[in-house]
Amino acid sequence: MAAAVDYARGLAHGARLGLAGYSFGALMVLEYVARGGRADAVALVGVGLRDQNGEPRRPPDVPRGTFIVAAENDQFGTAEELRAALPHARITVVTGVDHYFVGKRDVVGALVADELARNLPVPSHLP
Repeated sequence: MAAAVDYARGLAHGARLGLAGYSFGALMVLEYVARGGRADAVALVGVGLRDQNGEPRRPPDVPRGTFIVAAENDQFGTAEELRAALPHARITVVTGVDHYFVGKRDVVGALVADELARNLPVPSHLP
């Protein structure tokens, strides 16, 4: 992840950088940040508290205010379980779905895009 972020920063010539991740990708973003990695905005989806076998899994430390989209009925950690485990995160719940967000993926995409846009405003040369 660090190499990808460094590469993106090189392409962006000083622009702000946002990271987004879903499921395992969300955990990778959290690992990167926990190890001192830096991003100007983070939006995560489907952060699991259990592995595919149902065994508990403690996610890496979640920085205060991290934005997480949670599925109400996520089999890897419900929205309520996430709120209890990650009290400093900003958790938005998508109702009526499990970990795969079937039927509401557009909602998830809009939530992530809105969060990144809020934190990564595009400078304009227009008055």
